[in-house]
Amino acid sequence: MKNTDYMFERDELWLCSICKEPTHGFGNNPRPVKNLKVEDRCCDACNDKFVVPRRWRESRKEIN
Repeated sequence: MKNTDYMFERDELWLCSICKEPTHGFGNNPRPVKNLKVEDRCCDACNDKFVVPRRWRESRKEIN
């Protein structure tokens, strides 16, 4: 028996928590751009465009 209560199916469509576009795949943690809730994921495009640069700036103490 496969328990998928805590896992996301790779082919399942879901909405990106940042751009609200339907997408598929496992998704990415949207923090710090969006406060993380259990259901929040962001697409790869938003992760590359918003999340990773924000984390980089925060790690370099450019922003809080």
